[in-house]
This record gives sequence, C-alpha cells and structure tokens, in this order.
Amino acid sequence: MKDKWDKVWEGGSRLKISRFNKISFERICHYINLKGLETIELGAGTGALSLLISKYAKSVTLLDYSKSAISNIKHLFKVYNIQNCHFICKDLFKFRPTKKYDVVLSSGLLEHFKGKKQLECLMRHKHLSKKGGYIIIIAPSNNLVNNIRCRMRYFIELFGYQRPISKRKMLELFKSAKITPLAIENFDFTYGLYSLILRLMPLRRKFKKSKCKLRRNNLENLDFYSLKNIHWSLLDRFFGGLIMGIGRNDND
Repeated sequence: MKDKWDKVWEGGSRLKISRFNKISFERICHYINLKGLETIELGAGTGALSLLISKYAKSVTLLDYSKSAISNIKHLFKVYNIQNCHFICKDLFKFRPTKKYDVVLSSGLLEHFKGKKQLECLMRHKHLSKKGGYIIIIAPSNNLVNNIRCRMRYFIELFGYQRPISKRKMLELFKSAKITPLAIENFDFTYGLYSLILRLMPLRRKFKKSKCKLRRNNLENLDFYSLKNIHWSLLDRFFGGLIMGIGRNDND
C-alpha cells in the first residue's frame, strides 16, 4: 500500500490548492478559530489544507508515511515561504508522539480503512489531541457519485480500498471513540464529478493532465476571500460529495 501512495504522489503532479481544499478550510473556520492553535494533519497527502491553515495557526505539523508526499509538501511550503511547519514521515499506527495538539485533522484518510482498523485510525486522532482539543475528519460522503467511483477499477487501482462515509456512520465512529460530536455536515456537491465524468467519457484519452507549475509566493497573495463566492447551498447540504465531522476530546 505504501508503494501505491508513493506512486500517487510521485512527480509532484498534484501540487495545487484545489477548490475542495479551499471549501474545506472555509468550513473548518466556520466552527473553529484557528488563531494561535497547534495543528497536525494525518495522512497529509498534498499538504494543501494545512498550507491554508498555516496562515492562522501557531504551527502546522504534517504526517504522511509516503516519502513522495512529504517531499512534495516540503516543496509546496517552501514555494509559499511557510516557516511555522514541521514534517514527519511515519506510519500513523507506529508514530509515537512527544506532544499533543489543539487540532488533529485528516482529509481523505478514514475512508481507506474498515471495521476495527477504521476505529483504530480515529482513536489515533484522539490520542494525538489535547484534552478539549478538536478532531476534524473530512472524507467522501455517501452519495451516488462516490459510491460509483469507489467501485470502479481505475480508482481502486489508483487509491486502493475506500468507502464513502455517511452522517450516521460518522456519528457512530465518534461515539465509539468517545469523541464529543460538535458538527457533521455534507459540503461541495461538485466533489468527484469531474474525475468520474472523465473516466466515463469515450474520448477521455484525449484529455491530458496538465502539470501544475507553482511560482514562488506567500500566503498573503493567495486569494482566500474568493471563498465568499462559493455558496453553501442546499445542493451541498443534501448532495455534498464531502462530509466533515468535527468533534472534541472531552474524555482524555
């Protein structure tokens, strides 16, 4: 599995701040004031969500067991001249932390586990959080598009096992981990649509992925407030392709 994710992240072709990263960041800020908090992102992937968070947080730590992912993330943070960051290349289940964090989050991680392993993954989030700290889980929601994508051979070969998560399942996991649920919501109804359409189109081979070229920059020049043009509509609430669960560690 580690080799699979190294292949996904190799070459830095996914180095970008996507629409769903921006919307995820906006929804987190709706519930949590990140100013002065220490955060850690588990299974950091592209690192784009923590990059956005770094504008407000005291520090951001990014953990991933893929060397390719960590290499890409370091490059991304260097391009944006981010200093309040730390990088850890470790298996989450073997990671032995020396500190705990105000916010522990993951995006696109929990859906790759099932049964006891999924609950164990969530418990690792809780173990890394301070008492009273926040746990944030972002994953594909249990909608039609994601249920189709996760069973297509192309996406299985690319990302391995994954299953969407419903609101009921998120709540059950929080209760099993003894995490106090604060909010569970669907958002971004466009998530997954583009990649699914490309895979279903007969002429999909004519579409080539363009490499994302990053220019040396800093977060002051990133247009955060273009987020105001992204409306949290009824489509998001009922058909959102992503689900976010926010909980608090009140039982550590």
